[in-house]
Amino acid sequence: MKTNRTAKGRKLFCILLTIALLLGAAVWPDGASLSAVGFDAAPYSGEPVEFAGLGGQQDQGDGAGRPLAQEQGDGFARSLSDEELSYLENYASTVSDNLGLLGFDEGFGDDPSALVEAVVHFAELPSEVLLLYNRVRNIRTTRSSAESTARAAHGRFSSEFSSRHSKHAKNITVQGSFSQYFNGIVVVAPAEALEAIARLPSVHSVTPSSVFYPLDWAPIDDTGDYGFSQLSGAGFGMMESRELLEMDYINDTLGIDGSGVLVGILDSGVDYRHPDFEGAFLTASEWAARGGTGSQYGRDEVSLLYRRRNTDPYYGTPMETRYGEWRANWPGAAEFNTSGEPFYTEHGTHVSGALAATGRSGGTYATMGIAPGAKIRVYRVLSAYSVGSTVDILRGIENAANDGCKVINM
Repeated sequence: MKTNRTAKGRKLFCILLTIALLLGAAVWPDGASLSAVGFDAAPYSGEPVEFAGLGGQQDQGDGAGRPLAQEQGDGFARSLSDEELSYLENYASTVSDNLGLLGFDEGFGDDPSALVEAVVHFAELPSEVLLLYNRVRNIRTTRSSAESTARAAHGRFSSEFSSRHSKHAKNITVQGSFSQYFNGIVVVAPAEALEAIARLPSVHSVTPSSVFYPLDWAPIDDTGDYGFSQLSGAGFGMMESRELLEMDYINDTLGIDGSGVLVGILDSGVDYRHPDFEGAFLTASEWAARGGTGSQYGRDEVSLLYRRRNTDPYYGTPMETRYGEWRANWPGAAEFNTSGEPFYTEHGTHVSGALAATGRSGGTYATMGIAPGAKIRVYRVLSAYSVGSTVDILRGIENAANDGCKVINM
């Protein structure tokens, strides 16, 4: 049990660091206008929600400034490094600071009516972070209490915005709402509205929403190889990688592989029909036994160029954006964008194969990944042209964690 709890803490820290890098520092329906949501909820009482005010007992420390959890208990805090503890403490102690607008280009606001997609960080810890923080401090906290505290920040924001800046509400659209691993919303709003939002006491900061795409990599050739093998266009494939890392020795002699680990991959999707993925995904019955719904292969998270429910056989799955999908559904879209990226994608399949390909296809292009035995779930956060946005990735991170993924690759 101790090892399992430590693993959960490590996973949460990886999620936190990923989100911190992603952003530089769900309670409303996506796509809703601020004028249509949030204001009919029970009014916020105005009372601050303290970290220790969750019905738990505050740890008084050991007299030397260290929480007792570092010296007693189940050893959880001792499993965290000094850097991890420092990061957590710094995050918790500064989240209530109002930093205003951060990271916008010079000239932001020159056109007050210009619509901008932005991330609004609330001045309250996400629920899973609050649970971790209180555990380190030996404060007994239930998950429902932590979730209520995180969601209260949404209520405070709604109340403040409604009373001070309601004139902007009809021009703001909520793209996504989060409270577990990141606490805030992603909105499209006029620049002047964002400036007003950034000054609210319930807001920690407002930062730009970013566009994400894979780093440059060798594209597939016409063999359908997806860059897996030693014959790929890169001239250096998975066979050479496994040899370089002595993976046969690690997997076979030492018995170390990916068995028992569910990995979430946030990318452009995956062609789960590839024969080298046989056994790499949970079966439908295994996914259902976990309480899962939808596709056993993963989720489609993209917020742009949605697939047609009635015409696309891969609707709701993490299948890569396909050539046929472009021809059938988006005939007016350019095959290549200005950066030379094709409408159709394959990067997620390449990454998924590098991790968990099973090599069961046989033949010239049979490929085994670095962690055979691992199960993967893929979250399609990059859409056509291999482009994604902050809200897609935040949604993918939260869903991967909630789906039980122990490792998240992005």
